[in-house]
Amino acid sequence: MNFRTLTLLTFLLLFFGCMSKKNNLKTSHKNYSDFKTIAFQKFGADTILNLNDSNTYALCTKKVAENNMNPNVLTAFIVIQLNSNKIVFENKISSASVKWYSNNELLISKQLGIVSEQKGSGKISYIYNVETKVKKELSQTENTKY
Repeated sequence: MNFRTLTLLTFLLLFFGCMSKKNNLKTSHKNYSDFKTIAFQKFGADTILNLNDSNTYALCTKKVAENNMNPNVLTAFIVIQLNSNKIVFENKISSASVKWYSNNELLISKQLGIVSEQKGSGKISYIYNVETKVKKELSQTENTKY
């Protein structure tokens, strides 16, 4: 009888111990799943998710098909603030790439079509701050770095 009681007590402790950990995991990852839901609703299954270094914002872009022959592909992206699950920035730019530049800044580079002069690369890059909503265009020498 002692053995059965001890076994039952051990089983119950394990059962309830796992239940409380499972509930904690659900609440701590709630915002993570919410922002993923927003991104997938916006762009579908081909969504690429990139968090900034402090995990406060998520950059969500639509993956472009590898076999797409269009040189002016439209790059669509959104930035979601994770603590509120709100879209704080949204844009669509032709022939562009976007990535995190710093913790709260995006580096957005756009190719300007056919380059007819030898000067410059035909690329325009700017940094967009998602907190202050300020856009800063990079100089020609800075453009060549990115």
